[in-house]
Amino acid sequence: MEDLISVVVPVYNTKEYLANCVKSLAEQTYHNLEIILIDDGSTDGSSALCDELAKSENRIVVLHRENQGVSKARYDAVLSARGKYISFVDSDDTVDADYIETLYLALMEFHADASTCTYRKIYTGENNRVEDWFVFSNGPICLSAEGSFQFIYYEKNCPLSMTTKLFRTDILKTISPSDLKIGEDSYITQKYFLLSKRIAHTGKAKYNYIQRESSAVHAKNSIQFFDCVKLYDMLMDDVLSVCPNIKEAYISKMMENYFVVLLRMKDVQKKYPEEMAHIAENIKKYRFSVLTDSRAELRTRAACLLSYFGLPTVTNVYQFIQKLKYGDNAPPPAI
Repeated sequence: MEDLISVVVPVYNTKEYLANCVKSLAEQTYHNLEIILIDDGSTDGSSALCDELAKSENRIVVLHRENQGVSKARYDAVLSARGKYISFVDSDDTVDADYIETLYLALMEFHADASTCTYRKIYTGENNRVEDWFVFSNGPICLSAEGSFQFIYYEKNCPLSMTTKLFRTDILKTISPSDLKIGEDSYITQKYFLLSKRIAHTGKAKYNYIQRESSAVHAKNSIQFFDCVKLYDMLMDDVLSVCPNIKEAYISKMMENYFVVLLRMKDVQKKYPEEMAHIAENIKKYRFSVLTDSRAELRTRAACLLSYFGLPTVTNVYQFIQKLKYGDNAPPPAI
């Protein structure tokens, strides 16, 4: 008999997209599912829609609660999940019909503690432009936690979000959420990998990540992006105590985030001098390590080099290059 798998869908004011998301889950080729819709205090009719969808699909479980944020919503759903394994799908996204089956077969093949796939970005309002991300052709492969971190930080073989993955529920229940507003799912994923012996990576794009301008990661300038700095500050001791051989890779990834946050907050930097001083101090502390790391991403090494001329130089050069490439419609740097 197939193992029961719980699929958690946090819902907050996504009525326009929720039905498509649930339809893609109901049509999975893997049938033994518990679909948990956790309504985080929606005010746009999503709450009622959750109940309506549950009437037409007996595998749906609906949980209603006051708004406390997506991180707490996921955690509450995990505690109530009955499945041996658990996956996460955002309520404004969809998945391919074999999303769960692909993850489950990879996990079973390698007797792994987690399995991953990749995603495709679908841009709304841009002639349905589609981009596959993190895809590689030599999968599935199985790596240790240390090997996975090397592969992710340097070669970017899979996203660090909680979506696109299948977890063991018993392990996930031991990890408490953070108070991060941005990057909270990356925090949980990395904490989980530290508790894993084997992680299977399929390299296949099975998750459809819908790009909406109103989502948190698309906000142009916000102090919330500083959470992406706090994320790697919080994780450093844990990661390096378990995987000491990945220090260079970790610093490379951390510095990449520092520079992205610096650029995302360029218009509000004067409002947050303490946060900016923290970023500047750590860039100075770690930039030589990245400059001498031949596996670090080229753009991060270039930013480290430019930082010796002052952080405004990094911002000005980046803006100049973006304007040459995109004109006045340059997208913000990706988190």
